[in-house]
Amino acid sequence: MSLRWIVVVGLLLLGLLIAVPPLVDGVRPSQAVSPAEADLPVGPSEMPFRAFVEESYRCLQLRDPDTLLFSGAAADYGVEDPGVWSDRTSEYLQETYALEEETLRSLRSRNRAALDKGNQLTYDVYAWYLDDLIQWHGFAHVDYCNNAYDLQSALQSFMTTFPLDSAAYVEAYLRRLATFGPWMDEAIEGFRRREAAGALPPQVLLRLALASIEPSVPTDEAGGRNPEDSLFYTALRDRLQTTGFAEEATEGWLAEARASLAESVIPAFERLAVYVTDQQSRAGDALSASRLADGTEFYAASLHHHTTSDWSPQTIHERARAEVDRIVGEMRSCAETMGWPPDLTIVELNQRISEANTPIEGDALLAEYQRLIDRSMAALPACFARLPKAGVVVEVDPYSTFAYYAGPPPDGSGPGRMITNLVSVIAYTAYDEPVLMHHETVPGHHLQIALALELDLVNVRRDTLTSLYDWHPAFQPYVEGWALYGEGLAAEMGLYDDDPLGNLCRLRLELQRTARSVVDTGIHAYGWTWDDAASYLESATGVRPRPSAALRYFTQPGQSCGYTLGMWTIRDARRRAMDRLGDGFDLREFHRVVLEAGPMPLPLLDRCVDEWIRERLSSDPAGRS
Repeated sequence: MSLRWIVVVGLLLLGLLIAVPPLVDGVRPSQAVSPAEADLPVGPSEMPFRAFVEESYRCLQLRDPDTLLFSGAAADYGVEDPGVWSDRTSEYLQETYALEEETLRSLRSRNRAALDKGNQLTYDVYAWYLDDLIQWHGFAHVDYCNNAYDLQSALQSFMTTFPLDSAAYVEAYLRRLATFGPWMDEAIEGFRRREAAGALPPQVLLRLALASIEPSVPTDEAGGRNPEDSLFYTALRDRLQTTGFAEEATEGWLAEARASLAESVIPAFERLAVYVTDQQSRAGDALSASRLADGTEFYAASLHHHTTSDWSPQTIHERARAEVDRIVGEMRSCAETMGWPPDLTIVELNQRISEANTPIEGDALLAEYQRLIDRSMAALPACFARLPKAGVVVEVDPYSTFAYYAGPPPDGSGPGRMITNLVSVIAYTAYDEPVLMHHETVPGHHLQIALALELDLVNVRRDTLTSLYDWHPAFQPYVEGWALYGEGLAAEMGLYDDDPLGNLCRLRLELQRTARSVVDTGIHAYGWTWDDAASYLESATGVRPRPSAALRYFTQPGQSCGYTLGMWTIRDARRRAMDRLGDGFDLREFHRVVLEAGPMPLPLLDRCVDEWIRERLSSDPAGRS
């Protein structure tokens, strides 16, 4: 998973739609004029089409500067004051909705037929993007992808990765701490409004929320507040020590941080904990979207967004079940080639894998990642006609999650990076190193993301952003679907020929992801309880999930289906092309069509492939070569 596109793997559970108050002394006030007047480019109907798309998209992104800061795109989009929280008041959100609707009306006023083929595709991608945003307007107060656990996770991730490479950014960080109290109060009010609309989190989530809030209210032995133990403080202190600022300036900044934490931040989290405790007295255990008054419609909209398709829950559920059976069969065949009994249960297979594993950490792990990247890069030309100019490197961050991908700078001045902490994680130890590397770098995220940055595409087709607050990443199935497809392609490229254990664990990860689609649709379309879901996961994957795993399905209905559906779509399109073109099928050309289209909804990707098939057939009178 990429940082710039889908943020970090460890943040998959972010999903809140909170409101913040009108901001004073570092917090933006609501506008006095409509966003159509204030933000939409002047004379949009007179602007050249591409200029209209770029400028209107930029205006939409500037409505949420926190997201631009978090994703590293603040400078690209021209964020003026990094010390100002995104305005999330109800009034401001309504203005944003109006701007989205006005932008879509302006787009649809254009004569699509007068555009060339490339701009027609841009038109369709942008129209889908805007229409999808607008669908969510009706769920603004019942979208239960928001709760105290998500809020805590979002704030920790945002403030501990906040850029601190200049005095201006350090001071911006401090302004945020100083204005945190009223920000949190309005967030709590946002939770109250959602609870009134029926979006009350279940008990399992509230228990986890309280546990996650506890570190944000550090106390000393006497029970007093201890700002120096706050994560917000330690992150600031530790990073200031490595940036080379003068000691006097650093001490002044830390003193200011301690004061704001004691007076604003810690008391705000204490108020949040009181509210969550109060919620527990009213919460139940149900996870399904059907618990909402319009839960069926909400799940349909969520599934549509997270899969960028119109597959029904029933179709996804049935195919995922069938895929689970297929993958288990492949795992048994792979195990048999290793000399293991062919009739092992999935639990026994997992046990054998664990016994065969030898964890690698530190410099040895770094060397192994580099070896895998070098070998994979050498094999790419056989399957790809065009590769990104930017290289890819492994970068060590001791505070990172196990690994994630960060794309190259937009100006091409540096490589793409797989960032890792070089510490083995139970789920991603030695036997999973190859699949992790193939997913994050080549032929996975690096090929797709780095190439997209080099193509002449508008930003909505190249640099889609994930909102820190809404967690509605655009076109995630394309981006993550390609990375999953890349995992399987690595096996086709022969990169597992000398590593049957690695290939077995590649299949195991595919099994786990596919089973999640069964569970997601099971909970929200078939009314499964968490016990039902946990029992299925245990029988399908051999592993009993922890209760915290329920978060994924509760906070992000439909999200678990997006990755797998993206992979299915690419695989199905390739199979369709092979069937139609026969000997005329060119894998390198197929990959060019998929990658050079840029991120887009899956039906549009299907259309691009089908157009390519028709073009190939029309150039071959016999229909096949």
